[in-house]
Amino acid sequence: MDNNLYYSVAEKKDPRNPEQEGLYYAHVRSKGVLDTKGLIDRIRNRGTVGSPDIVAVLITMEDIVTEALCNGEIVRLGELGSLSLSVSSTGCRSKEDFDSKHITKVRAIFKEGRTLRCGMASVHFKKVE
Repeated sequence: MDNNLYYSVAEKKDPRNPEQEGLYYAHVRSKGVLDTKGLIDRIRNRGTVGSPDIVAVLITMEDIVTEALCNGEIVRLGELGSLSLSVSSTGCRSKEDFDSKHITKVRAIFKEGRTLRCGMASVHFKKVE
């Protein structure tokens, strides 16, 4: 693995001040997608577990992680990181007036763990157009 993270640079304008000159920011450029089949192949090539067992574990893990998150649990994936749910809502003038109808969005939040943080520390940046 080359640990090269490719990025491009693009101008972003402030939507509140569109006539003002924008600033330039980096954007990560993907080198592709690692799908389930690719993940299974990479796991199989690193150990002694066969594809059917890996598939079974990954499918079961998807179900269990989804159930746990929807049950309000934080899912820790070892030193890789943790997953939890977060909500957005509209505001109310009083606590008593607030109910679940004010919740507008639910999203999954991933917080990296030590292994991923250490991996990201070794990334080399390569600029592309």
